[in-house]
Amino acid sequence: MTDTSKALIIGGESAIAQELPFGIKVSHKELDVMNISQIEQVLSKYKPSTVICLASIDLPTSQKNPSLAYAINVVGLCNVATQATKMQIPIVMISTGAIFNGPITKVFSEQDTPHPLNVYGQTKYLAELLLRQMTPNHLIIRTGWLFGLNHKKNGFTRFIDNLLNTIDNGNVIKVTQDQIGSPTYIRDFSIKLKELIESNAQGTIHVVNKGIASAFDIAQEALKITSKKTPIEVVSTKDISGAAARSKSEALESKITLRSWQEALNSYYSEIINDSS
Repeated sequence: MTDTSKALIIGGESAIAQELPFGIKVSHKELDVMNISQIEQVLSKYKPSTVICLASIDLPTSQKNPSLAYAINVVGLCNVATQATKMQIPIVMISTGAIFNGPITKVFSEQDTPHPLNVYGQTKYLAELLLRQMTPNHLIIRTGWLFGLNHKKNGFTRFIDNLLNTIDNGNVIKVTQDQIGSPTYIRDFSIKLKELIESNAQGTIHVVNKGIASAFDIAQEALKITSKKTPIEVVSTKDISGAAARSKSEALESKITLRSWQEALNSYYSEIINDSS
């Protein structure tokens, strides 16, 4: 059983890292994934039980700066994997449903072949392929539309947080209905991530809350939870200015059983209410 208290979390300032209740978190200042000597020094210093690489460029930034996305999401991951492999340390990367492309009726399993439409998905898929070639001692976890990311601590802006604010202000909610995904609560994801690492899991695994949804579905559920009657206006993804090309479906099928995204959203809303009271 792997001791997660000794897991090294690279990208310790990232939204996901801030929600992980375990491990040694190192920020970009302490470890730049493009600096090989720094990677060697930090891994030698901490001698971690496993390395979780969370240094990553997100989807909007990837579209604006493809070279940066390739550098961090692909080359950076490989730099870390190279040194971890030399030291026989397992490595974990977090991937995404954005690597897939399919109709709105499709839910993707671990066995489905990726075909990413945007730069972010392309870099994540390439990183997956290279990591598999570099070492068998890896764990690739694909997840869905994460929510619950440091709404209070760091002010991260996420769709659901914006949605709840819009509902609270009584403004019209503008959401899409022509794309689906797997809404996933970061707390549930973090618990399962810890369990998988502790059990020495390897390979590629999908970790998402049960169920699929469009932004419209999420908005309807949020209105139900908040007991509000804010009007909803459905818009097309084509009408969203500057949006990256995305699959009609980024929904993930998982063999791991987590509670429904509706239950998870309810828990998140309760957390926000408790924090503000």
